[in-house]
Amino acid sequence: MKKVKLIGVLLGVLLCASPCFSWTTRVENYVNHTVQLGDTIEKIAQVYGTSAVKILSINKIANTAKLSEGQKLLIPVCSYSEKLIL
Repeated sequence: MKKVKLIGVLLGVLLCASPCFSWTTRVENYVNHTVQLGDTIEKIAQVYGTSAVKILSINKIANTAKLSEGQKLLIPVCSYSEKLIL
């Protein structure tokens, strides 16, 4: 019980001593991609900064050879949001 109180007091002191407190939250969003002639899952993943495995999983694709021109894919993209507490 003493450890919990001590942690609470230290956290309170740190928050009061600093003018603001911030943290970064990772948020995963999705964009639509239309497959173009010559596209591969690996190339698409590289363009959007994600992994081929994630793209395959989200779109329920078992065989990458079945990509076809004009096919619509959901692509996971990450963004970061910073929260400030004043």
